[in-house]
Amino acid sequence: MIKKIAFDITSFLVEEKIIGNDDKEIYQYGTEQILINSLTLAVIGIISVIMFSWVQALFWMIGMLPIRALAGGYHASTPFNCNVLTIAVFVLNMFIIDILINHITSVSSILILLFIYLSLVFFAPVDHKNKVLDEIETVIAKKKSILFGITILTTCTVLIGMLGAKNVYSISIMMGALTATISLIIGSIKRGGE
Repeated sequence: MIKKIAFDITSFLVEEKIIGNDDKEIYQYGTEQILINSLTLAVIGIISVIMFSWVQALFWMIGMLPIRALAGGYHASTPFNCNVLTIAVFVLNMFIIDILINHITSVSSILILLFIYLSLVFFAPVDHKNKVLDEIETVIAKKKSILFGITILTTCTVLIGMLGAKNVYSISIMMGALTATISLIIGSIKRGGE
């Protein structure tokens, strides 16, 4: 169904001479990705409302999405598998965040944040067959990943200092970043450590 909608949108753009026929495949692929990702975000939004966890979801995405975008990570074999995995990991994280709110300590938070930062230093970036990085892009992605790692570490440390270790904001950001970092490590292992 998504392929059909993407095809119809792209065909309309070609008919209206907004894009050339030569570029139709590229735009169709891009449109499919936008539709799939929008659907996944909509499902996550609905789950967040049902679970009364929209604050956790928002801050989890703040921690997760930039690392995924900057550093890369594991990619499932199909877009469908990717989105099902994303939703499952999201739901699991919402349960973990609820548990951590009652049990996490400042020391364990700092250790997790250091793990995230060091993982970015040693593993980022991981490219993918659909997004192969040249040498310059790799250096830039690594610098941006490390800078974002410092931002996460600093932000969460300040939140922990101001609100205590058991605050929903730092825990959610940290869990989002940890999720992306684990994906980064798995992606690096799958790529043979490259």
